[in-house]
Amino acid sequence: MRKSLVMSVVVLALCAWPQSLLAEQVEEKKEDEQVVFVKKELPINFKGLFSQTFSFLVVENSIRMMDASTRRELGGPFLNDWMQSIKSVHGWDDGDRFFPNYIGHPMQGSVSAFIFANNSLSSKDLEFGLNKTYFKAKKNQFIFALIYSELFELGPISEASLGNIGYRKGKNSYIDHVLTPVLGIVWSIGEDAVYHYWIKDVRERRPILGNLMLIGLNPTRALANALSLRYPWRGPVPR
Repeated sequence: MRKSLVMSVVVLALCAWPQSLLAEQVEEKKEDEQVVFVKKELPINFKGLFSQTFSFLVVENSIRMMDASTRRELGGPFLNDWMQSIKSVHGWDDGDRFFPNYIGHPMQGSVSAFIFANNSLSSKDLEFGLNKTYFKAKKNQFIFALIYSELFELGPISEASLGNIGYRKGKNSYIDHVLTPVLGIVWSIGEDAVYHYWIKDVRERRPILGNLMLIGLNPTRALANALSLRYPWRGPVPR
């Protein structure tokens, strides 16, 4: 009887020992480890992208409203005039001078490319480089610049809807639809290169001068930064 009682106690002790040891290990592990909640960043910040795109559209069309000829065309049936302006797109020459076509619109395309870059996880801190990663990011920026160009030219808050550019034949042609994204992405690459090879080095030695150079020599990046409520002189921050 006594022998069987001793054996029972031994068996129970052997069964309980691994469990108690495991419990101790789990408690020690819980004490050593810290629970950290990591907020996963999405590939594209759509909220920021949409709000900054809308802000840029409002800024550009507000500037257009300063032109008396644009304000004169605000009367009339909105939807009918808007649709007629869209249908009237044709030809290449829209009668504008060199500066708006070959400087202004490419700068617009570059701003929209940087707006996308500021809200893209793969683009926002990417520096200039002759590599696949850089040009893949630029391809995505180009696609967005193309979308923005069409929004500005033909969308509900656009040259076609507000002021009815294109309602009169010869005013809305394909030149802006092509040059804005194409030369715009080229412009943005140029700003990336200027930052990488020149501004970046100056900022490391003389920050204030470097910041001023960024605003002056990277104007479309600076405007995109301002639209995202960042300092205009913010450059890529390599991770």
